[in-house]
Amino acid sequence: GARSVSLVLWAAPPTELCSFDEPFLGFVDQKIRLRPFPLGCHPFGVREVVVFSRLPLLRPWARMRWDDRSRSAEVHPLQSHGSGYYFYAVDLSAFDFAAKFEIEVADTAVKDRTAETRLTISEDPYGPVEEEALSFVKKEFTGRRALGDPLGEAARNILIMAYGRAAGVKYGARLEELAGVLKERASGAKVASEPESCAFSAWALGCAARECGKKDLLDSAQKLLQSVWETGKWKELMTAAALAGAGSVIAPQTREVLDRDIADDMVRFVAGKQDITGRFPLRGRELAEHWPLLAAAQYLLSFPDSNLGPTVRTILDRNAVFQERLLTETPYGQAKVALDEKTILEIPRWPRGDNVYLLSTACSLLFTTKAAPNDPFRFHAERLVQFIYGYNPLGKRLRWEKGESLRSDGGEKYRPGTVLLSHKADPLRTALYLAWAARELRTQLRKAEARFRELKPKRR
Repeated sequence: GARSVSLVLWAAPPTELCSFDEPFLGFVDQKIRLRPFPLGCHPFGVREVVVFSRLPLLRPWARMRWDDRSRSAEVHPLQSHGSGYYFYAVDLSAFDFAAKFEIEVADTAVKDRTAETRLTISEDPYGPVEEEALSFVKKEFTGRRALGDPLGEAARNILIMAYGRAAGVKYGARLEELAGVLKERASGAKVASEPESCAFSAWALGCAARECGKKDLLDSAQKLLQSVWETGKWKELMTAAALAGAGSVIAPQTREVLDRDIADDMVRFVAGKQDITGRFPLRGRELAEHWPLLAAAQYLLSFPDSNLGPTVRTILDRNAVFQERLLTETPYGQAKVALDEKTILEIPRWPRGDNVYLLSTACSLLFTTKAAPNDPFRFHAERLVQFIYGYNPLGKRLRWEKGESLRSDGGEKYRPGTVLLSHKADPLRTALYLAWAARELRTQLRKAEARFRELKPKRR
C-alpha cells in the first residue's frame, strides 16, 4: 500500500504539492543509506556519494556542511538496478577544495526521512594506499617467492612491478634483484614447452632492463623474445600479446629490426583476435587481467608514428566502448565481467575473488589513457580502487592483505555479494596492482590540478 502510493506519487509529478505527515510504510524499509568514498575524494577527482533506498526519493535534497558554512548539492537518479534498490548520486563537483564535510541527504516529501555521513576531500587520498601496498610488496615479494612461483606467475608479478616503478612506485633495488632471479630461471626454461611463460618473462625482463639500466637483463629478454618467436608456438592470444608487449619494450632499446618486426606482427595478430564489440576470446583466469590491452598501449607508446598506429588505436577505441558498457551500469562503478557474449555478471563467483580483476582493470584504464587520452577512464579507475576499501554493496573494507575479496552469492547477477576469504586469492598480485594504480592516480590527479590552475583566470 504505502509503497504503491509512493510509486504513484514518484511517477506522477508535480510532487511539490504532496507530502507525508506521519507515513506508515509497513514492511518496506524506507531508510536512506549513504556510501561516500571511504578513502576520501581529491579536489580534481571523482566527488560523489551514492544514495540508495528500497523506496524512491520523491523530493531528494542534499546539503554539505564544513567549518561554519554550508551549501546545497545536486542529487541525480541513477538507472534502475536489478537489486531492488533505487540508486542516486550526490554530485559534489562544485566542491573543489580540501576540507572535512558532513553531508545530509533527505526526502523532503517524507517527514524525518534523512541520512547523514562524513566525507573528506583531501589533496592526496591515494598516498596512504600506495604506501600500504608498497610495504606489503617489500615484505612478501622476495627472491624466495620469485623462485617458488610458477615461471609465468613470477614473470607477471615482476612485469607489474616494473610498470609500477615506471609510474613512480619506489621499489628501489628490489626490482633488479627479482629480475635477476627471473633471468636465471628463464635461461633454463624449455621455450618449446613453455612459450607463454617465456614470452611473459621476456616482457618482464625487457621492462626491468629499461627501468634498471641493466644490459644483461636486456640481452636475456631479447634472447627469450626471439626464441619464442622462432618456435612458431605463439598462436595463442596470451602468448602473442606477451610477445607484442615484449617486442614493444625491447625494440626501442636494442634498435634491432627483428625485435621491431616481432612487435609489429604480434600486435597485428592481437588486433585480429578482438571482435567488433571490443571483446577478446579469453576464458577462465585469463579474463582477470588485461594483457592484450597493455601490450597494445605499450606498442603505441613505443612507436607512435608506426603505420600500424590506426590498427592499434582501433583496439583501444573498441575497448573504450566495451569498458564503458561494463563500468557505467553498476551503482558503484565496478567493472562487470563479460564471460561470453550473453553472460555478463556484476559480481562473479570466482574462487580467487575479484580484487585482481578490478585493480587490473584500473591499471589498464590508466595506462591506456597515456596512449589514447580518455579522462573518464581516470574517474572509473578511482571508483575501482575505492571499491576495495568500502565503496561497494557491503560498505566493507576488503582486507586484501589477508585474502579478502568480494564475490556473488551463488553466482547470481544482482546479489549484494559476500566477503570471500580464500587461500586461492593472491594478496601479492593485488598489492602490485594497487601500488601501480594508486601511483598513477596520484600523478594524473596532480596533472589535472596543474592544468586547472594554469587555465584558471587570474584574479586582479
